[in-house]
Amino acid sequence: MKTSSNNKIPDWLLRQLPYNHFNIDVGKKNMHVMDKGSGKPIVLIHGNPMWGYLYKKVLDQLDNTSARLIVPDLIGFGFSDKIKIGEHSLEAHTEWMSNFLKPLKRILSV
Repeated sequence: MKTSSNNKIPDWLLRQLPYNHFNIDVGKKNMHVMDKGSGKPIVLIHGNPMWGYLYKKVLDQLDNTSARLIVPDLIGFGFSDKIKIGEHSLEAHTEWMSNFLKPLKRILSV
């Protein structure tokens, strides 16, 4: 799994989302991830048709917690890669999330 910085977020929006931003290769697709804090990881996953911005108020309110809050944009949403309608399937989303979660411990050094 490869990680990279995310440069497709407009500056005005980055000012509203002052967190760490990076992309993770989840199998021929890039998943955008925001994270904040340090400590035990807590993954916040949005529903459909949302994106990680849904958790902005949560991230802003949890300044003094001993947790690392991790917010991915599911593939097809937010700043993750967009896909064609035929690529949406339970199997595909399961694979992408599995590819995101398996190495999370190594990436975040927790």
